[in-house]
Amino acid sequence: MKIVLIDDEPVVLKGLKTIIENSCKGWEIIGDAEDGLRGLRLVEEKIPDLIITDIKIPGIDGMEMIKKIRGKNRDVLIIILSGCTDITYIQKATELGSFAYLFKPIKYTDILNCLSKAEKTIEMREKA
Repeated sequence: MKIVLIDDEPVVLKGLKTIIENSCKGWEIIGDAEDGLRGLRLVEEKIPDLIITDIKIPGIDGMEMIKKIRGKNRDVLIIILSGCTDITYIQKATELGSFAYLFKPIKYTDILNCLSKAEKTIEMREKA
């Protein structure tokens, strides 16, 4: 299964890559971006199964990027990472069909659990 990572914090991208590469067999990181415009182009080009993205990123923000992605690919799972605890962001993420909303700083176990659930969801879709 293929993942695209989008976050403007290099330390977050590096941490996610390390977790996924070392602990999540079956997942392949097919690209990463540090802003919404590059992230959108990457998603359109690579067509991942899962996107992990921050909301507040340069270029276009994560919510706008997700709207554009949803307009073209309704099946991709999206995990949102954010330091923002504003309930309006969480509600909007839910409305846009995000798979999960994780708060920064991200806990190792939370990302592993979320990726495990995403993997099961994708496998069930493929069997249907």
